[in-house]
Amino acid sequence: MNKLKYILVCLLFVGVVSCDLTKDIDDYEPEYVLDADLAIQSANGLELAVNGMYSPFREYGMVVGITIANRMGVVAGGFYGGFDTYDSFTFTSEESSLELYYTNLYQIIAAANGVIEAGEKLSDEDGFEGNRRSEIIAEAKIARAFMHFWILSNFAQYYDIDSEYGVVIRDYVDTNADAEPRSTVAESYDFILSDLNDAIETGVSFSEHYLFSTDFAKALKAKVLLYKGDYAEAVLLAKDVMDNSTNHDLERNYSDIFSATGKYNSQEVFFSPYCDNDEDCSWGRIVPFSSAITSSYSAYAKSSATFGGETTLNDSERIALIEAYGIFSNGKFISNFSGSESYITLRMGEIYLIYAEALARSTIGANTDAVAALNVIRNRANLLDRNPADNAELLEAIRIEKMNELATEFGEDWRDLVRYAFIDNGFDAGFKVSDYEPKATMSYKFILPIPKSSLEASDGIVLQNPLYSAE
Repeated sequence: MNKLKYILVCLLFVGVVSCDLTKDIDDYEPEYVLDADLAIQSANGLELAVNGMYSPFREYGMVVGITIANRMGVVAGGFYGGFDTYDSFTFTSEESSLELYYTNLYQIIAAANGVIEAGEKLSDEDGFEGNRRSEIIAEAKIARAFMHFWILSNFAQYYDIDSEYGVVIRDYVDTNADAEPRSTVAESYDFILSDLNDAIETGVSFSEHYLFSTDFAKALKAKVLLYKGDYAEAVLLAKDVMDNSTNHDLERNYSDIFSATGKYNSQEVFFSPYCDNDEDCSWGRIVPFSSAITSSYSAYAKSSATFGGETTLNDSERIALIEAYGIFSNGKFISNFSGSESYITLRMGEIYLIYAEALARSTIGANTDAVAALNVIRNRANLLDRNPADNAELLEAIRIEKMNELATEFGEDWRDLVRYAFIDNGFDAGFKVSDYEPKATMSYKFILPIPKSSLEASDGIVLQNPLYSAE
């Protein structure tokens, strides 16, 4: 895949560029400003462009972002330098890692916009077979929605639907590098869901884990709805994904998800970037090194908890898999330092727990279907059922299970802590993040700051998250 030629429209806050179609993905260097539709004039050109859109998912900035999210949570510690400020919550808007991460996300959005705009200006008669033009546009809309959601859930107040601190929405190819103000959180969610709805209607269900399919779009939409607080809709869509996905299902054995022979091509994985050798993913060796678990989490995972008067083990097989190569590695990452590494962004196990949480939050009492979904995931890990006595116990059991099921994969344990705390009482009382992560005492640092360099490039149009500007 690294030899596919492509056009990539890259949005940086200092400018917009696109790439010569004669360049290889791994040889990309910005050269000049060009409207995407001037370069993509055929079906072949659009195919090359959408293939190129996937390349930035393999860039170092994406791995940096996942590592940051992991290190802010209670699961991962790691030994890779450069991330200690996230462990200690002493990071500022001047971290170079933040700029790298933030820019990489918008780079993918820019590439997706280039594909969408060019595809919409072509017609089905320009060499496309069947509905392929619409399918390519759908892939790009999924990528655009995913990256806006990624930015929302890391750099914006995603937990508060009434907040004005949403994302800078980019839905066009900006050849002038014009700065845009941030949208509200509600507007951000609406934009993301609109793109996903379009993609679900016109996209295709791929079996390959490295392409954006309608199965992924539906699964991502269920997650977005959960974050937004549309629990009833999240329940319906998550159940549909669980029961009717064309190419995806739970693995019977947990370890098969991370099999070295499968290269993340498990039927459970909705999307994992393509990576087949060191040249494709030379950054891969830092992933297990920077996402090793903390000793405190290891002890917790091996301990027991009581729900409904019954004491059951928190984990066994899953923590053993993570620790398979010792404290300086992580058995979920199949390369074990060879460099040929990727990462999982969303899989079916998470959808079961999204379904369980959304159902618990939309009903009164310990819903039996939610408990059943929780225990499907526990039983798959050879753990005994949990039978929470009430809704509060059920929600906590789901949070713990999600932390154990997805440990070190995508930083979800951290965002769950923040969501639970805000839903409970807006960070003021009740469920407290600091009860689980003692260093996280300042709620404004529950999200990342917009990088200072990006703010300066916007000439004051983009506002910083509250309180960071006072640092």
